Amino acid sequence: MKKKGLIAFAIAAALVAMPVVAGAAGSSSYSSGSSSSSSSSSSSSSTTSSPVVEAGVASGAVATVPSQPTVQVAANGEKTTVASTTKDATNTTIGLVTSTTTSAGVAVTSNTKGELVIGNVTVGIAVGAAETAGLPTEVVNTIKALNGTSALSATLPGLGLEGFAKVGGTRAIVTTDVTNGNKAAATEITMTVDTLPANVTTVTVVCYDNATGQWKVIPNVKVDPVTKKITFVAPGSCTIQIAAK
Repeated sequence: MKKKGLIAFAIAAALVAMPVVAGAAGSSSYSSGSSSSSSSSSSSSSTTSSPVVEAGVASGAVATVPSQPTVQVAANGEKTTVASTTKDATNTTIGLVTSTTTSAGVAVTSNTKGELVIGNVTVGIAVGAAETAGLPTEVVNTIKALNGTSALSATLPGLGLEGFAKVGGTRAIVTTDVTNGNKAAATEITMTVDTLPANVTTVTVVCYDNATGQWKVIPNVKVDPVTKKITFVAPGSCTIQIAAK
């Protein structure tokens, strides 16, 4: 009887211990799941950020609407037709505004490539490796720095950019004269920038001018914080960084 009592006690003890073991197994599985989730998240983060550090790629901008014009509605109900949009690694979406006119009265339309058509000039945004294709190494490094965490004024000192904060990543603008296929001259364009602060007072656009090989600040940038549109004259094919304060 004593032996049977010990066996019964052992069985009872085992039964009592089972939930603890199951709980431990669950914790182990959860921990493993967390590790897997963390690994997956890390992998996802790596996938998202890899275009930024990939050779020849700066902002990681990808085309989200390559050729189909879309209509964006502002907080005040105003509608803006956008020929194409690009989203970068900061999740900032920048689009080319069409169905409008320039300050000189030239109609702005679009083609099937999602480019703006302004008179005899097309304007598009290069994405991926095309962002920095053909640019000098030091310029590519500066563009990558702009898409990093350093302050704008630290990356481009001497341009009076103190106090300005970067809005999104850089964009490579490509202008082409359709009559001869050559790079076009200065062209006025309007862009939408979805992360433009609603309380912005001043917007500037700094750019690397492919033709002159120099960084400069584009003057007379017009901004509408309600519709999140900016208008400026691109000097031709260039890489721009939008900034605000």
